[in-house]
Amino acid sequence: MQSLENQIWRSRLAISTKLKLYNTCILPVFLYGLDCWVISKTDSCRIDALDQWCLHMLLGIKWYQFVHIDDVWRLTKQPKLTAIILSCRLTLFGHIMHMDDNADAKRILLVPLQWTGEDNQVVPASRGAAPSNRI
Repeated sequence: MQSLENQIWRSRLAISTKLKLYNTCILPVFLYGLDCWVISKTDSCRIDALDQWCLHMLLGIKWYQFVHIDDVWRLTKQPKLTAIILSCRLTLFGHIMHMDDNADAKRILLVPLQWTGEDNQVVPASRGAAPSNRI
């Protein structure tokens, strides 16, 4: 993103062209493999901050200019990156739920989990609550 600053983001290209480049070149690289991500609240805030930084750079807004991020999203008509991630994960969940009940992905997703209480460990309920102490 930063290496393209002088060539594309600061050029006289129309904002719509810059957004198309951003959506076709930058976002797919960032979102690759998002189905496997585990995202905490902190990660979510960082992802939205990255999104904000990218859109500010794309629009030519400097760090010292106060432009509210909601105004930037409204101007660019871009959804938040976290909203895109959530949408893709829900789509994957929908695909898995429509699979045959014997499909491995569905069985793994629907396995009941049980909290052991030791080191905040979660195990499948079929293994039992107590870990074995075999040597």
